[in-house]
Amino acid sequence: MKKNILIALATTFSLSLLLIACSKDDDNASASNPRVSFQLTDAPGDYEEVNVDVVGLRVHISGASKDSSSIDSLDNGWIDLPLKDTIYNLIHLRDSSINLINEFEVPNGKINQLRLILGDSNTVKLEGDSVLYNLDTPSAMQSGLKINLQTTLESGSTNDFTLDFDAEKSVLLAGGTYKLKPTIKVIKN
Repeated sequence: MKKNILIALATTFSLSLLLIACSKDDDNASASNPRVSFQLTDAPGDYEEVNVDVVGLRVHISGASKDSSSIDSLDNGWIDLPLKDTIYNLIHLRDSSINLINEFEVPNGKINQLRLILGDSNTVKLEGDSVLYNLDTPSAMQSGLKINLQTTLESGSTNDFTLDFDAEKSVLLAGGTYKLKPTIKVIKN
């Protein structure tokens, strides 16, 4: 009889541990990974057009692992976010913003840096002028415009960021050539 009671208690204890373990796995499965979105806007400037060719957006997340999200392209903490190559006229974004990326799932961790990668079709049009001038942007095309950002991403959170591109301060005339030296402020919404 004592043997049957001990077997029953051991079985009950084992089943209880199994149920608790399954419950914790279900809780972890329901806790979603953080989501991020990025919008682009512009401060006022004295140009008719400032066209920026955006071809990529990368984020660096420290402490991220491939197992913690649906990201396949995690490379030493860097994630390439899906982005449609588009030329944006920053002047049209003065009183509004445009989504670069709608919400996208990323791993838990801390975003240390963004890199906004620009193509070679950047131009400027001066007020009252009909000519589009090329904007020289050599460093931006190679590795991306580095924007430091220290934000911790927690499970289930939604993190919206606005990249406020100051066209007035970003376009420079040097030696008869227009250069794009982006001045961007990141605002966490």
